[in-house]
Amino acid sequence: MKTKALIIGAGPCGMSAAFGLSSKGLDAVVVEKNSYIGGLASTLSFGGYKTDIGPHRFFSKNKYLYDMIEDLLKQDWIRVDRLTRFYIREKFFMYPVDIADTLKNLGFIGSFSVMRDYSIQKIKNSFSKPEIKSFEDKIVSDFGRALAELNMLNYTEKIWGLPCSQISPDWATQRIKDLSLLEVLKKALNLGGSKAKTLVDAFYYPKFGTKTIYEAMAERAQKAKIMTETVPIEIKHENGVIKSVIVENKDGKTEIEAESYISTMPLTELVKLFSPALDPKILNAASALKYRSHVSLFAAIDTDSVFKDQWIYLPDSYIPFGRIMEPKNFSKDLCEEGKTSLLLEFFCWFGDDIWSSSADRLKNISVPWLEKIFKIKEDKIMFCEVHKEKFAYPVYDLGYKENLDSVKNALSQFSNLQPAGRGGAFKYNNQDHAMEMGLLAAANIAEGVKKHNIDDIGSEQAYFEKGYVK
Repeated sequence: MKTKALIIGAGPCGMSAAFGLSSKGLDAVVVEKNSYIGGLASTLSFGGYKTDIGPHRFFSKNKYLYDMIEDLLKQDWIRVDRLTRFYIREKFFMYPVDIADTLKNLGFIGSFSVMRDYSIQKIKNSFSKPEIKSFEDKIVSDFGRALAELNMLNYTEKIWGLPCSQISPDWATQRIKDLSLLEVLKKALNLGGSKAKTLVDAFYYPKFGTKTIYEAMAERAQKAKIMTETVPIEIKHENGVIKSVIVENKDGKTEIEAESYISTMPLTELVKLFSPALDPKILNAASALKYRSHVSLFAAIDTDSVFKDQWIYLPDSYIPFGRIMEPKNFSKDLCEEGKTSLLLEFFCWFGDDIWSSSADRLKNISVPWLEKIFKIKEDKIMFCEVHKEKFAYPVYDLGYKENLDSVKNALSQFSNLQPAGRGGAFKYNNQDHAMEMGLLAAANIAEGVKKHNIDDIGSEQAYFEKGYVK
């Protein structure tokens, strides 16, 4: 089989690349290991219920992405007013951090500790620049120890399964907004002040789930052939050029020859497929890179509503799940009338106790917390389903960058290969970044030159989670 481009993976990046190529009149083949498209941004169906694999609201700093999706979905692209909270120490806190709300919940002693530590830290910083070697260093330097320990260090350790002293500071700048003491005091004392730099207060969402964006792309991408339940098993190369990729599915093996290749599969898995094999040093560097796994428990609930938030964070380590979402609060069309559902998210390592758990076991360890926090009795849970993602989050440990640079430098020798997307670029970015990577990778192919450095996308040292909302 011959094609202009072979795209490995039909997630946001891969489907955006296929859509971009097709819109330029170029053909492509997309191979996807799952039976569905959308990757981590897919939508699962359980009877009359739908849920995304986690809360995939859409926001971006790029208006053209909104316009593109609006053109794809028309009236099914809806605006949602956003509500998100933390549940910490048996109290609900607004997210992003609303300092007035936080101080109220903490009481006088807790509030004094937060303000004292924050002020002392800022004074220290003004006399000497703090040495930032880890995520913990960065967060304590920015917020003081008390606030850092309230809802940042604990939740981060819950996500990554590592002490914050072993996590790179790279993740902090793009994921946690800074705080101004002057603005804090103005807001706390109702003296005005500018609106806090937060996530957007509203976001856009596909009425029938995030996967519909990529289904619409697939429908429009007339020149793209999408092969699901298909995996690459060998990459043939010669003199710095990839010649072909052998893929396999239930019908057997197929060799696909393309002029260009885009890979969104996990970077650590991609490097194992090259024939001849890559240098053992590169394979060793890749093996040192880790991905955190994700297990989600879907529960259909025999009640009309559980909470008003789209999702709630639960940083405390003794609660087994780290985030919970109510899909109905994204769109009422994701649920049967008069009922609701919940998605409980567990962060884990592949093969550990949580990963190996059945839906029944996850339900059993979660029910006490659903009853305690949300007043959901076990007899209200109609049924549960479990979904698992092995390669969910690239782990930014202290040594990741050196290993990643070695792998990317080795892959850069292949003139017709573009690793992209969250898994393919080993970059913990957002859905809009993955889309943009795919579109620009397609533009590079169409223009015949790698004019756009797709690895720069999502690398800016600026807060990610804010964006344009019209």
